[in-house]
Amino acid sequence: METVCRICSTNKSSDILILKEMMYGSQHPFDYFQCSCCGTIQIAEIPKDINKYYPDNYYSFNYKMNSKVFIEKFILKHSIRRQLGKFDPIGWLDPLYKKHRSLAWLDKKYCRLDSKILDIGCGTGKLLFELQYFGFQSLVGIDPYIPENIFKDQVHIFKKDFLDLDQSFDFIMLHHSFAHMEHPHQVFKKLYSILNENGTILIRIPVADCYAWEEYRENWFQLDPPRHFFLHTKKSMQHLANEHGFKIDHIICDSTASQFINSENYKNGISLVNTTPVSKKIRKKFEKKSILLNKELRGDQACFFLKKHNTI
Repeated sequence: METVCRICSTNKSSDILILKEMMYGSQHPFDYFQCSCCGTIQIAEIPKDINKYYPDNYYSFNYKMNSKVFIEKFILKHSIRRQLGKFDPIGWLDPLYKKHRSLAWLDKKYCRLDSKILDIGCGTGKLLFELQYFGFQSLVGIDPYIPENIFKDQVHIFKKDFLDLDQSFDFIMLHHSFAHMEHPHQVFKKLYSILNENGTILIRIPVADCYAWEEYRENWFQLDPPRHFFLHTKKSMQHLANEHGFKIDHIICDSTASQFINSENYKNGISLVNTTPVSKKIRKKFEKKSILLNKELRGDQACFFLKKHNTI
């Protein structure tokens, strides 16, 4: 099949990958292909009815603060404040931040408590409300799929496309939202225009140049068809950065045991919503393997920190 990569424009023959929807277990098939040059796995044709694959119970639309973890959140708050350079004696009690791989991107080199922050594809604001609790002061979110605008204290979340934004920000985050976007080049162009000169873009995404793709292929749970239009690689992200005036300042992998647990379930026909807990022994084994893969930059998801080229 003749295919043209929508990232690097390579035009070469590629075998079609038949990938099945497994988050909800419909097993509906979708055609994808992998670029022979930059390695990006991409959907052949985006469904016209894509909205139906984001039902009301989609995970990013449902956020409630869990009171059972209040003490942990309290200590984590002070740990993070210390990590960001604030004097905070409570933060010395326990550096919980180190245990939270989902917060490995928090770095005083890129953001401060007074940074103007934008979260693109924020859902109903789980992360933004956590950041507010931690002490961040200027928090904006945007997501076209939420039911309505959400305004609460320092958090302002808008129901619209981020391409319509006319504000600028110090720190712009895309936490597992970039893979859902139809026009990556257009996204990068817009990001450049709304980033302050010394600001930083953080893009957290699943990456195809990883052990999990090699091991599980069509059962790798991060493929998530048809919601993920693109599964990027470090090479494809470098291509986008170069073309749009950015430089990749830093890359870290923050994958977890889920790359094994969920992919093993998919291999056995078990959907994500029907996943059952695994034993502590198995989870510990997979966590240990994930940490090693992250150190080797072979984990199945990565954080890309981008700066404007002329500011580095």
